[in-house]
Amino acid sequence: SGGFVLVTGGPASMGTGGSIQIMSGQSDSTSSGNLALLTANAEISGVSGNVSIETGSGFLGESGSINLVTGAATHEESGSMRFTSGFSYYGLGGDIEFSSGEAPSSIGGSFSLSTGEGVESGHISMRTSPATSTSGNFTMEVGTGSDTGSFIQMISGTSQGMSQVGGDVTVTAGAGTNAVSSIGGSVVLTAGASSGYDAAGNGGDFSVTTGAAEGGDSGAMNIFTGVSSMASSGDLTIGTSDSGTA
Repeated sequence: SGGFVLVTGGPASMGTGGSIQIMSGQSDSTSSGNLALLTANAEISGVSGNVSIETGSGFLGESGSINLVTGAATHEESGSMRFTSGFSYYGLGGDIEFSSGEAPSSIGGSFSLSTGEGVESGHISMRTSPATSTSGNFTMEVGTGSDTGSFIQMISGTSQGMSQVGGDVTVTAGAGTNAVSSIGGSVVLTAGASSGYDAAGNGGDFSVTTGAAEGGDSGAMNIFTGVSSMASSGDLTIGTSDSGTA
């Protein structure tokens, strides 16, 4: 094995241990220096080295935080932050996983994803990439609870300006774009089932309500099937399912 390098701040019996700071060089006229932290490439059958950034544990106090922050900019665009897993030509691409802290005796850590504030706030784009065969799935799911399952809430933005409109919520299934027998994707909204055998074990309700209004009309509700250029438009069926025996 190659030589081992260890850089350690000074220990302290009573106070705070010594810090370690690595900083690139400053320039008075142009860009400051870069800072690269990387492991070397591996040869034919080996595995390249890992990069681990980890704070120490705490016993009576809190454990340390990890802050990744790009620099501010006064007149230009501030620095971006990018997380990209490794490319593989014949194998599987690397995963990216973000997990908050577990707390078996308390409340687990939260996960918050927010865009920057501004005259117009930033966008959030979450998608799977195109594929030569089947594109990846996108799943939003809350964990199972021993008592009550939590909910998923999707709320569009509120408008506070005069004569302005609140944000829309749009759910659209994928199109089938091939000219030969392609079928568009379905949109399926299903309330939760109940496994209870007693009379109180009801399935979940399904409610659709238009927006309320103070001085004007409440929102309209329109239910249509899609247009067909060369055949019949789709059917519209509203009914209840068969009941079981009492």
